[in-house]
Amino acid sequence: MSTCHMKPVCSMPSFSTFPHIRGCLIVLVCLAALAGCGGGGGGGGSGAAAPSGNAAPAPAPTPAPAPDPGTDRAAQDLESSLSGLDFQSLLEVSVAAISLRDPEEVVAAGLADTFGLQGATLTDISFAYQNVTLDMWQVVRNYLDRVDIQALTADEQLSYEIYSWQVDQALAMRPFLHYDYQATYFLTGVPPETERFFSDLHPLESRADALDYLTRLALVDEKIRQLIANLKVMEGQGVIEPAATMGIAIDVHRGVMNSAISSNPYYSRFSNRLAAIPGISASEITELRSRARTIVENQISPAYSALVDFMVEQLGRAPAAIGVGQFPAGEAYYRERLRYHTTTSMSPEQIHELGLREVARVQTELREKFGLLGYPRGETLARSFGRVATDGGSTRSSNAVDVFVALIDDAEIRMQALFNRLPEAEVVVRGDNYGGFYIGPSLDGSRPGTFYASTSASQPTYLMPTLAYHEAMPGHHMQIALAQESELPLFRRIAIFNGYVEGWGLYAERLAYDSGWYASDPYGDLGRLYFENLRAVRLVVDTGIHYYGWSFDRAVTYFQDNVGSSRGAAESNIARYSIYTGQATAYMVGMLKLLELRDRVQAALGDGFTMAGFHTLVLEEGPMPLDILERRVDSEITGAAAWSLRQ
Repeated sequence: MSTCHMKPVCSMPSFSTFPHIRGCLIVLVCLAALAGCGGGGGGGGSGAAAPSGNAAPAPAPTPAPAPDPGTDRAAQDLESSLSGLDFQSLLEVSVAAISLRDPEEVVAAGLADTFGLQGATLTDISFAYQNVTLDMWQVVRNYLDRVDIQALTADEQLSYEIYSWQVDQALAMRPFLHYDYQATYFLTGVPPETERFFSDLHPLESRADALDYLTRLALVDEKIRQLIANLKVMEGQGVIEPAATMGIAIDVHRGVMNSAISSNPYYSRFSNRLAAIPGISASEITELRSRARTIVENQISPAYSALVDFMVEQLGRAPAAIGVGQFPAGEAYYRERLRYHTTTSMSPEQIHELGLREVARVQTELREKFGLLGYPRGETLARSFGRVATDGGSTRSSNAVDVFVALIDDAEIRMQALFNRLPEAEVVVRGDNYGGFYIGPSLDGSRPGTFYASTSASQPTYLMPTLAYHEAMPGHHMQIALAQESELPLFRRIAIFNGYVEGWGLYAERLAYDSGWYASDPYGDLGRLYFENLRAVRLVVDTGIHYYGWSFDRAVTYFQDNVGSSRGAAESNIARYSIYTGQATAYMVGMLKLLELRDRVQAALGDGFTMAGFHTLVLEEGPMPLDILERRVDSEITGAAAWSLRQ
């Protein structure tokens, strides 16, 4: 078990109708010490040599047996391996050992060779296995407690502080192992997360990759059976996903189960990609496709059918309330989720009040800008944004990718004056039925950073610039790729702290405004404020749902009235917040902290302040919890190294 799972980083609100939403979520590359997306080179797989064009297909590699939890000695082995190590070696060994507990994310990040991943396996999701992984985190904590911090260099002390935060956060979740909704429809759920691994992230560059793909594909049914077992354990602990979202999940999983083989997420990319892999003959392509189809039809579809049957039966016992506060220790769980996502010690009450203040602030600015366009005073946000959508025009789905590419290219030119260095890794735009999220590049360079743009329908043009700035440049791609390309310890290059990462994405939106990018685009500027207001509303509804016990309808009504969305979009968003506990609070908390730190540095340096220097300060050491970032910035301001802020 990792402390977080790989997810796309996402900010786009869903405009689809409620029964069909799948949505988009955060993350991308995250490990407790690792969690990533990417692919490469056989995934530490079979190592089979490529045959000549006429060679007969090789037999499928034998799947590695799943660990027997009763004989899982990973914690004891880690304890032995850490004995006598210096601090840097302790980091390297423990990061690798815990990362290997999640082979899907190791493969996706392109780190199979780095960590020496053996065999083509999927991640064990059983609670017994996860508890052993938590035992490993405790071993690391015990060894960190023995480190002489004063003997470390300044860089090592920062690594110690960041790693300690990760370790403590992982251990803090042990009492709440059964609280996440594992079968839900968002990419936090096991089924969609597994589908994305095969449809987007598993490497398919070589014949060995293709054989590893089939080996792992044959293990999906066992993973689904583990999921069903977990749902039963969770129910025994008093936790069932609420009916409002479980019904959606059932429909989504049933859709995958019943999909045509040509569009099945476990088959379509594999089938389409085979012809581009060197060294595979036409006859072998036919054979590999047949094997994949057989696995999907005879193993995966029946496993999904069993999952749907169980969830349909469980739906009758699912709660009508949507907040986690209804469950045993639900409030304590929510407080831990807020700490994890915001990376601060803010309480639910503080975040709720912050949200109310920010909603009022942003909506005042919105009203002023609506007035400058001559829109009637006092009309609803929905009506005013309807005018913006009409006046600002729309972009056809067929043109969306080109528009986003142009926006990103223009942003990169404008960014030259705002940053001392831009990433070398490329960011590409790919059309997607849902869209509005980003997946970072693989560390082995086999896959670029990718912004998935919605191409399912025409979209309001006024929202597109801000979305491009958040997801790509100067937002997620800028921050994530720079960290990956740094010379920092590996765990710091690939860690994800939502308050920092999503805070940076929202900060990038504001930076574009502060830098005059919207000077000739009043509609695009209103798109920026639309998103900023959305993030403020999220603070209110997330705490409202999970801490104050708001009903689904109350949360939907508040969202609809204060965002100006359709009823369907409001339902889509509230469903997301109800199942991805606390994540929606990271954006605004993070942005406000970054703006606060920027103001603090500017006040300290006066004429010596530069945007580029500030951005170097907050980006050069990689992602970190906001509390740690704040202490680091304050230390730079007051310490002898304050000159670095001017560079």
